Amino acid sequence: MHEPGAATLLVIKQNTLRAMRRDGRLLPGDHYIFATGNLGGTEVYDIEAIRSTLAGRTIEAVQEKRSKQKAEIERRPGLIETYGEEDHLKKEGA
Repeated sequence: MHEPGAATLLVIKQNTLRAMRRDGRLLPGDHYIFATGNLGGTEVYDIEAIRSTLAGRTIEAVQEKRSKQKAEIERRPGLIETYGEEDHLKKEGA
């Protein structure tokens, strides 16, 4: 699919699609080809391949975030100072 249509289907701007191609997030032959087979020709994008790659990256990012959250939760109890049971914390008359 040509760039304008691909950007619309992926719900991103054309500039974002171009940036993804330039910085290597989209691979030639996998995610796009030059329609004429020559450099500088019109790019044609494989929407399903791009969605699959983005889905995989999303899963990796979410798993990494959850892992960091879990590590933070496990680290927190070690930061809390605890003391023995204090009599002044008990209710009067108990």
